[in-house]
Amino acid sequence: MLSPAAFFLYFAALLAPLFATGHAVAAAAAKFAYRVEVEAPNDLAKLLRQNLDIDKWHDSPEMDLNQLRVLYRNAPEDIRVLAATQGFYSPVISPSLEQRGDIWVARFIVDPGRPTRVSEVALRFTGPIADLPQHARPDVERLRQAWPLKRGEVFRQQDWEAAKRNLLRAVLVYRYPGATISDSRATVDPAESEAALMVEIDSGPEYRFGGLDIKGLERYPPSVVENLNPIAAGTIYSQEALAEFQTRLLETGYFATAVVNPEIEGGTARADIDAAGQATAPVRLTLIENTSKKLGFGVGYSTNTGVRGEIAYRDLNILDSGLRFTTNLRLEQKQQSLLTDLEWPRNRRGHVYGIGLKALRSDIEGERLENFGIGGRRTSGNKRNERTWSIQFETENQTLENGFEDRRKALALGYGITLRRTDNLLTPTKGYALSVQLSGASEQLLTDQDFIRGYAKWIGFFPFGKRHSLILRAEGGAVWANSRQGIPSTFVFRTGGDQTVRGYSFQSLGVPQGEAIVGGRYLAVGSAEYIYWFKPDYGAAIFVDAGNAADTPADLFPVLGFGLGGRWRSPVGPLSLDVAYGEESDELRLHFSLGFVF
Repeated sequence: MLSPAAFFLYFAALLAPLFATGHAVAAAAAKFAYRVEVEAPNDLAKLLRQNLDIDKWHDSPEMDLNQLRVLYRNAPEDIRVLAATQGFYSPVISPSLEQRGDIWVARFIVDPGRPTRVSEVALRFTGPIADLPQHARPDVERLRQAWPLKRGEVFRQQDWEAAKRNLLRAVLVYRYPGATISDSRATVDPAESEAALMVEIDSGPEYRFGGLDIKGLERYPPSVVENLNPIAAGTIYSQEALAEFQTRLLETGYFATAVVNPEIEGGTARADIDAAGQATAPVRLTLIENTSKKLGFGVGYSTNTGVRGEIAYRDLNILDSGLRFTTNLRLEQKQQSLLTDLEWPRNRRGHVYGIGLKALRSDIEGERLENFGIGGRRTSGNKRNERTWSIQFETENQTLENGFEDRRKALALGYGITLRRTDNLLTPTKGYALSVQLSGASEQLLTDQDFIRGYAKWIGFFPFGKRHSLILRAEGGAVWANSRQGIPSTFVFRTGGDQTVRGYSFQSLGVPQGEAIVGGRYLAVGSAEYIYWFKPDYGAAIFVDAGNAADTPADLFPVLGFGLGGRWRSPVGPLSLDVAYGEESDELRLHFSLGFVF
């Protein structure tokens, strides 16, 4: 039997040739090296470097001079194919392959020549769409005007394919979901550097919606779904209506998924074409219901109100009628609240009724508040156009650090409208949102001080280029009353904090009263923010905020806050982490926020 030492030497002797062979192979592979040089206009050079096979094989252990020569011979044809996608159909290519020291250099000088430009465009429409009256949707003339590859434009393959897809999509989304591209041609004349384009769209029959077929509804009455349906049988097919129906269903919280599919291919829809050439598309709705009861716990931190703990409970089907009940207990360092809400399903007229109770205790900037409120509301419309009538009773105890105490109450009637015109409600990148509110109360009915309150907030998103965006924000309010005394804090204004004037603590801007800051009758806030997106979902921001709240317009002097921060387009909304300096407070503050309040 071998001793351990002898066994080790024997085993090492067996492995030595393998190590030697590995090192020899690595050394041989390391001896062969090459690089590729491309001389062409910047955009074309970048395209070639990213896609040429010869430039992709640097790290291959099988690469040798013979392989390089094969790739070198194939490269000019690859260059011609790639250049053609950018509109260059007659490039002049000067290749060379030479050894410089220990490195082989494959060099390609590319003169792309004149770009091929569109010389003629023919957009043809066949089927019932050709007989539509002028300005009916889809408007054929508008489709022709919107066609992006006009005469004189550079012809690129990717632009050509995108233009065809967008043209077909514009026909598919309304009235003609069975439309197809029946013919398309791009005839290129390399000698003249011209391309003649032709696209023919066959609209197929006009579709109208049929009846609603619901699958998966078990817990809720059919009226819950039917009253959410914006689609009436016999109306013209529209993808927008289908998307609106799906959005309404998911917003209720009743359903985990809601799939709305029109039956437009095969089956009865194709067969049921009347003498006028119209087809019927029944709407099939497939639902998966959410759990109706849910109890949740959470902890977190806010740079506005500090550490928090939270308990929430919901029941989406009180009395088996779709009545939604939610309650939320939130305990934060600066304020504590208990909110309870009861909301009815949307009725046939499109109205959603709800009632709510709240109990709030806060200690912010030397003002301690104990507030109780009860209110009712009627909401109509959708997320793009939301309108709310409300009635709200609030009673409140105010205590300031100097010992001043005040009790006040108000019964206010209000109306509000919110318009959202953004490309995405969760993570908007362009468009705007506007909210306007008007409310008032009279001493004749459970109110200590007559007042009329107006408030408006606007935010706009302006992208420019792929990496740059500008966000502008404006907010203003006024309370017309003889005095702020007797008006609950809900109806007056303070500002400062994460999504108002950064660089100042939460609600620290308002009317000084002793050592405390209380709400004033006037508010003005403005903000400008520039974001550079160094990755699609990650950006760096620089911003300036200005604003204040006061008891008279003459005292409304805006204070400045400015700084920089990071941005992340997270799956649950835009996340912001900012460091801001308050010019008036002479402090640096950290601000963290998620989403936009609208």
